[in-house]
Amino acid sequence: MINPELETEKVHISMLGNTIFKIVVKEDARLDVDDLDLNYFFFTKHKTEPRALFLIIFNKGASTEKGATEKFFEKGRMKIKKKEALVLATLPHRIMGNLYMRLSKKSHPTKIFSNEEDALKWLKE
Repeated sequence: MINPELETEKVHISMLGNTIFKIVVKEDARLDVDDLDLNYFFFTKHKTEPRALFLIIFNKGASTEKGATEKFFEKGRMKIKKKEALVLATLPHRIMGNLYMRLSKKSHPTKIFSNEEDALKWLKE
């Protein structure tokens, strides 16, 4: 069976096994609410459990538009996340990630990593 994938000009989403959504935000991509909605519908269509694991990798220069993440939270869409690992290598991404973590603590465990290997290990614990 072929694992589902979604590729847009801003993200590449794939499944690792049957349990982890891997989201790679492309270099210099700027995600808006519509992008987050499109990704969400992909997740809900392809998740195999009520709540899934997420590995999100931000490449250099990638970001979200101001208010996009908060708007996504308002819609209650974080309930599909069981656990989330963010791979953030740059200081601006880490600052953004810390803000995001404060918002996501209420709905699911979230942790920041500097590499994919450690992030995957934590997700599988």
